[in-house]
Amino acid sequence: MYKFRDILDDASTSLQDLLPKDSLKLIQSLRPHLAYPNNLRDYLGQIISPEAILLDKNKRPIVLNLLPIEFAKQLCTLLRNNGEDPYTFLEKHRFSNDKDKEILLEYFGLEFIKEKEEEIITQEYLDCSYGLFDHQINAVNDITKFLSEDQGKAMLHMPTGSGKTRTAVTYASEYLRKNRTTVIWLASQEELCEQAFLEFKKAWSSLGNRKIQIFRLWGKHKVPENFKDGFIVIGLDKANGIVNNNHHFFRTFPKNQLVIFDEAHQAIAPTYQRVTDFILNPLGNGKLLGLSATPGRSLDEIEEDEKLTRYFDKNKVELKVEGYSNPIDYLIDQEYLAKPNFESLEGLQQGELSEEDMISLEQNLEINSDILKKLGKNESRNLKIIQKCHEVLKKHKRVIVFATSVEQSDALAAVMASEGYNAVSVSSKSSDGDRVKFINDYKNDDDEPKIIFNFGILTQGFDAPKTSCVIIARPTKSLVLYSQMTGRALRGKKAGGNKTADIWTVMDEGIEVFRNIARAFEHWNNEWN
Repeated sequence: MYKFRDILDDASTSLQDLLPKDSLKLIQSLRPHLAYPNNLRDYLGQIISPEAILLDKNKRPIVLNLLPIEFAKQLCTLLRNNGEDPYTFLEKHRFSNDKDKEILLEYFGLEFIKEKEEEIITQEYLDCSYGLFDHQINAVNDITKFLSEDQGKAMLHMPTGSGKTRTAVTYASEYLRKNRTTVIWLASQEELCEQAFLEFKKAWSSLGNRKIQIFRLWGKHKVPENFKDGFIVIGLDKANGIVNNNHHFFRTFPKNQLVIFDEAHQAIAPTYQRVTDFILNPLGNGKLLGLSATPGRSLDEIEEDEKLTRYFDKNKVELKVEGYSNPIDYLIDQEYLAKPNFESLEGLQQGELSEEDMISLEQNLEINSDILKKLGKNESRNLKIIQKCHEVLKKHKRVIVFATSVEQSDALAAVMASEGYNAVSVSSKSSDGDRVKFINDYKNDDDEPKIIFNFGILTQGFDAPKTSCVIIARPTKSLVLYSQMTGRALRGKKAGGNKTADIWTVMDEGIEVFRNIARAFEHWNNEWN
């Protein structure tokens, strides 16, 4: 056995290859003394676990090449090497099965935790305090009016943090109280699916009038049999697979089912609309309720926005409060939402983007990945973001940074971790274990300031009400994405959050950004009216 720490002690110059790309350069620019190997070792373990390094196909060879020859031979023997050069064998070996992974980790004194097959609970029975705020009660009443007709459709438009999910599951509970039928909840992400499932369980235990069946149907969950009366949450990818296979499952549903589509600005995407239409069944009288904080598709494509409004019969349930021209002001005054303070952080200067980049920004509906990556590699811009992170962590306990790329997210987190902060990066490339660990640690209630960097992960299905500051380093032309990013910090005190929130936006010359959540809320009103 060879201890993993011994490898790091021998690594020296190889340590930089284990760090997130570009992070060492930033560390050297900001704090040169932290770039010494002894310091690098100390914070490397904070941002990525030894297990994750050894199971990463790109980082593993760096570690194994540092093994002394006698230990390399021992490991090869355990892995059934038939005489090939040990280092060549270890570099080529894929470690694709659990047995080899276990041998590898245990050789370094680490515990191998086999990924368990998820225990699928496909059915639960709920017996029957679940209250709503006034604005949520009004919304439920308006939904009932729109969906009272056969094949009724409506879009519930409520800002992030004002309780869309709670409002919708209350209506779903009322619908099931009156009808022995099926309520189908559709969502694109597993986090959104689980959130809806748990919220309905809580609601029905207080509001229900009988025992019903409830099912999860996303990821590894299997299609249930004989499902007639109850609530089921279905991932859109799973639903599309069922439709493509012409499975009889949806055809067994009662004809008066209710379909609830979360993040319903996606509903007219061809694949998703096909799924929804298939489930609703034109021969029946099913009903459709969409949920969205941003009931539009884009900022400029009016035809797409109008197509969405027509799909929901131009029936939009929105918050209307007497004495307020915009419901956002009411929600902030009543502390359902935090009051946002919008601040600017200087980014790229004029002339730092090429003429080709400027043409792309003007002609395309969204900022392309090449420009985003260029922004993420700009050292001066990154140093300003790091400095701002230092400042906000003196005031805030939970901070989210939205990066321009996976590489920038990892690099910035590594720099902050090297300076002693509780800083991590979460992206699609994070291992499942690290992702769950980092997010759970961020969400807990301890008093330590924490900052989480991410790219493409925490905009939907992520609920951490204690977050009181976001730094938007990722520019976007999408009002939907902008609203989702700012919304992570806007939970008010009555929703378990904060009285105020700071929204820092990196301002790059030549790239227009949004600055007003009320504008985001009202933008698509003309299309719906």
